[in-house]
Formats: sequence, C-alpha cells, structure tokens
Amino acid sequence: MTVSGLLTFAGGSTASVWASVEAPEEQSLKVITRSGVVARTEPFTAYRDPHDPYQLMVESFGESVLRDKPVALPLSESIANMRVLDRIRQAARA
Repeated sequence: MTVSGLLTFAGGSTASVWASVEAPEEQSLKVITRSGVVARTEPFTAYRDPHDPYQLMVESFGESVLRDKPVALPLSESIANMRVLDRIRQAARA
C-alpha cells in the first residue's frame, strides 16, 4: 500500500521515490542539481490542467494507431519502466 525506494542511474545520479494509496494525498516533485533546485506541487494531477498529460498520452497513442505513425514513447522505454517497478516490488518483499 506504501512503498519507498532509492533509484540509482548510470553516472551516479539518484532518485528517491515514495508512493502510497493509503496515506492522504500528497504530490510533490523536487529536482536537485548542482545548479539549483526545481520544485513543483501537484505535478502528477490532471485536474483542471488545460494540458492534461493523460489526455495527451491517449491522443498521441490514437494518432499513432490511426495514422500508422511511431508512438512518442518507444516500447523499450515502457518495458524498462515496468522492470523498475518489478524490482521495487521484489525489494519491498525482502
């Protein structure tokens, strides 16, 4: 119901993640680099967003199917994302 993790990337960059479906809603995103910090509140919500990311994803996929165009996000990236989620789930069981 709640999970946290530390992701390590090639080159030494890291990301800490926390997600929960049982805690009160909290959305935040903070990117810390050598040159500064960028913070966003509610970065993953489409509520009243004129550029609803979920709608844009569906429309993009529909365009790919209807116009026989390549998808915006390659299948290899989707598979890589699922592998990361699988590894987080495996680590949570340990």
